[in-house]
Amino acid sequence: MPDAPLNTSALLTVLNEVLGPVARPDRPSKLDQRARAVGMMDTLHRWRETQQDAVATPAEVRALVTRAEMNAFSEHTGLSGLVLQSAVCELLPHCIRIRAHNNPFFLLTRD
Repeated sequence: MPDAPLNTSALLTVLNEVLGPVARPDRPSKLDQRARAVGMMDTLHRWRETQQDAVATPAEVRALVTRAEMNAFSEHTGLSGLVLQSAVCELLPHCIRIRAHNNPFFLLTRD
């Protein structure tokens, strides 16, 4: 049903698993390591700190989420193709922001 509202629970659960433990000053998260490797730390900081309605681009998602992880999202949610890509583009920044604001160290991890 293409017009049915997206149930984001499974996707958010899998996103949290993919992102791994929340970053700490002495222990960057898997996401931080990936973002640093591709020069996207400013993007992560923006998502964490200021943009409640941010949406990732498909290129940003490809840089931060592996194909195997996208396959896991698909298996857990039943979404695929452009619908899956769109959902991850929308939810990734939101999930990162929620995680940051539940982490007392998130403002201390600035480069």
